[in-house]
Amino acid sequence: MARVARLLACIALLTACGGSGEPPLRLAAQHVSRGSCPVSDGKKGAFGEGPLRVLLATWTPNAVRVDDAFEVKLGWYLDGPGDLEVIGTRIDGPGTLSYSTGYRPPGNGPRMEASTLTISAPGCYAVKARHAGAVITWVFRAVA
Repeated sequence: MARVARLLACIALLTACGGSGEPPLRLAAQHVSRGSCPVSDGKKGAFGEGPLRVLLATWTPNAVRVDDAFEVKLGWYLDGPGDLEVIGTRIDGPGTLSYSTGYRPPGNGPRMEASTLTISAPGCYAVKARHAGAVITWVFRAVA
């Protein structure tokens, strides 16, 4: 009985800490010289396959100043259970990137999710995303 209680306690602890069974998403990006940016070539404005695709911001300017940062709006095609995880970094100089979404569509079927990438400055950014077991990594240039 004590063994079952310990097992249940461990499961509860993992669940409370967001234990999805997957390791944390990490991005090992190759830095590039300022002015160069190996932008990902998305077919027809999208990048990815299967249950995870991003609609690329191919227009310019694609970043809008908001307070002390810039925002880039993106759409994501998701299919399958779970949330979308996104991380990124600037690869042509110092900078940060964070991800947020104002709306998570319900259900596990095919759906679109709108999001915002908040960046510290225009430049070249590498982004890695994970959803339903699929992982994509892509590069874009933010232009204000």
